[in-house]
Amino acid sequence: MYNLCILTPHFYPVRSSCSSLFKDLIKQLLKNDYKITIITISGTQDKIKIINTKKITYIGVKNKYLQSSNNYLRGIGDIISIMKIRNFYNKKNFTIYDQVIIYSPTIFWSILLLKLKKKLVSLVLRDLYPKWLLDHKIIRKFSPSFLFLKVFELLLYFQTNRIYVQTKKDINYLSKYKNILNFDASVLYNWIYLDNLLNKKNLRKNRKHIRFLFVGVLGLAQDHDLLFKIIQYCKINNLRSTFFFIGAGTKKAELIKLTSNFKNVFFFEEIQLNKLDNAIQKCDVCISTLSKHFKSDNFPGKILRYMANNKPILVHSPNNEFLKSLIEKHSLGLYSSKEVDLFKNIQFIFSNFDLFKKNGCSGYDVAKKYFSSKTAIEILFK
Repeated sequence: MYNLCILTPHFYPVRSSCSSLFKDLIKQLLKNDYKITIITISGTQDKIKIINTKKITYIGVKNKYLQSSNNYLRGIGDIISIMKIRNFYNKKNFTIYDQVIIYSPTIFWSILLLKLKKKLVSLVLRDLYPKWLLDHKIIRKFSPSFLFLKVFELLLYFQTNRIYVQTKKDINYLSKYKNILNFDASVLYNWIYLDNLLNKKNLRKNRKHIRFLFVGVLGLAQDHDLLFKIIQYCKINNLRSTFFFIGAGTKKAELIKLTSNFKNVFFFEEIQLNKLDNAIQKCDVCISTLSKHFKSDNFPGKILRYMANNKPILVHSPNNEFLKSLIEKHSLGLYSSKEVDLFKNIQFIFSNFDLFKKNGCSGYDVAKKYFSSKTAIEILFK
């Protein structure tokens, strides 16, 4: 039996793209001979909670600042929670893991990794910290905060055998560390479990207005101001539309406040995946936005959920060649890098909806070919 350990900041009961990603991976792995230990800081208690089954061991502790908008509080919470797990580990007799898979952006897993008995370490690197904070002007280069985080970033890389990034552009960032710290770097796209999803291609009938849907985190990275501009643009131009937002995030309250006078905007908490798929099926346009401050080719997990349901996507992500190629090559929807082009795309949707709705019809097939959890396993366990 293959002993695998997964270190992830988000897991049950937190619903996020991160927790969905690893639940999808685990569903696929459990079809084979794996013993999986999940260690997370998204637990429900301040004390370590353990759940044991035949093939899964869950070890969780609560970081009460896990979803805080204050980066300093979240970082302190990460360190305290991981230190609790490390102290717990010291008192127990853990097995030697064949592989440890770490999911960023929590770079403080390096504190625990020093103690774990393991043969191989793989880092699934998504948002690049502290680069992300630097790009968004939250910290300054060579400031004490930057240098503190840089130490933990390099300590994590030093203990890693293989680092997987979202797109080829991110490998350029790692190139200056790759040879010195002696790790391999390659691309591992986000993935989705498709075995229980049907290849649906039904369209909503009796359409009186166009339904827009945004799924997932509403934070700084998703540019909530731009989302408000989209809603405002439709109202000013008398474009009959309804907007639905499903998920949480540090900027959700601000967007709710900005849209308080709009009767066509609705907000919902995170929901179970089967209900989420039903909601996606009932919409007309799926939205994905990213802030102009992103310097890497970010690949939001929500896009795969949209693709799996064969829905046309409206994507705005400045200078993201990966998403531009993905959307346009496979006719998944409309992509924009500049705001002026985003609003042109919205106008096109309303003026040529019969043409626009043909987009996305191959989404499921594209996801199955390139972004399934089976493909991820082939790469992680090659």
